[in-house]
Amino acid sequence: MTAQRRTGAPRRSTALGLSALALSACFAEVPAARPGWTPQEIEAQRLCADRQAPACGALGRSLVMHVSSEKDVDRGVVLLESSCADGDAASCLSLGGHYRDRGDAKAFARASDLLTRACDLKLAEGCVEMAVLYETRERHDARPVLDGYRRACDLGYAKGCALYAAAQQRRAPGEPHAGDDALIRACGLGELASCHALGRLLIDDPATRAEGAAYLVKACDGGFVPSCMTAAELFAPVVGDAASAVQALPVAARACGYKNANACVIVDACLIDSQRDVAAATQRLRAGCDGGLPLACFYWANAAGESPDTLEALKRAYGFVCQTRILANSLACARIAALELPAATTAEAADGLTKSLAKSCERSVGEACCTLADVYDADRFSPVDGVVASELRTRACNLGALKCCPR
Repeated sequence: MTAQRRTGAPRRSTALGLSALALSACFAEVPAARPGWTPQEIEAQRLCADRQAPACGALGRSLVMHVSSEKDVDRGVVLLESSCADGDAASCLSLGGHYRDRGDAKAFARASDLLTRACDLKLAEGCVEMAVLYETRERHDARPVLDGYRRACDLGYAKGCALYAAAQQRRAPGEPHAGDDALIRACGLGELASCHALGRLLIDDPATRAEGAAYLVKACDGGFVPSCMTAAELFAPVVGDAASAVQALPVAARACGYKNANACVIVDACLIDSQRDVAAATQRLRAGCDGGLPLACFYWANAAGESPDTLEALKRAYGFVCQTRILANSLACARIAALELPAATTAEAADGLTKSLAKSCERSVGEACCTLADVYDADRFSPVDGVVASELRTRACNLGALKCCPR
């Protein structure tokens, strides 16, 4: 059979316009059952002999997939052709995949016609495969790719919506929210990875953070573990952008159940924050810190509190965390600077610590801004500057450092 490459709007391939006579001839080619056939294949062969197109398509797919002999493959292709022409979308899809895998330009055109027909017959998988075909072979033209994924999404296919969103994002890399509508639809159709992606996009902006958190919790509740961990970090006591032990505990507990060590640390931090099982939780955090887990070191130090007996241990713990890239890094750096600043004996030493605090303050660490305000109020290694100190206290208060808020 020959086929021409499509131009303009999709059209039905002439190869698919089989006449009733040719269709009858194709049904006459139904192969007899072979030894080793499954009960499903034998039943499909029986129904196909009665000229039931879906059964012929199922038998054709089986023959093509098994590749038991070249003759059977050819018979399978004939059955798929006739079933596709008779309106069986699944047959069009299977035959399109068969031609796609051949890889040459002529087969590409044939596969395109077949997959387009499957899509026209409202088989969402056909629309997706049509888009994938163009994405891999005709990369200069994004229109049929977007069109295929959009049509799959419009048919209520969650994967199609997710792929449509991804294709939109690739086409507009400078627009972080390109494809959001498709992601929302995919999430609504149960595509948990899309709920996760949407949540990640929205939590960075305080104005949409609550909405993003809701998407993460939804995905977590559905069993998508990465969302549990992302939500746990978002709600993590002290260091999360939306710190809340009440909200962090259930999502962290779920991720901890999947053996995520940092999630288990956040669970213990939540228990301490809510004054439940404090001694045991603190002991587990200390053990985690001794085992080299930075987040455990941070939460252990946070729970231990500053005293002459704990000062050196706190410095070691916060110093270790400050050298890592974990969630609590900036706050740990601010805290070790605050611990070491009173002991500074030279302007040079104090200047290094002050710069560390300024860096953490720039990263929106309220405690760092508050400590830095104290530096500008104290006439020690730098001139007093009440205006700067006041501005820093206002910023610290706005960032949640209650110590710097007006009483």
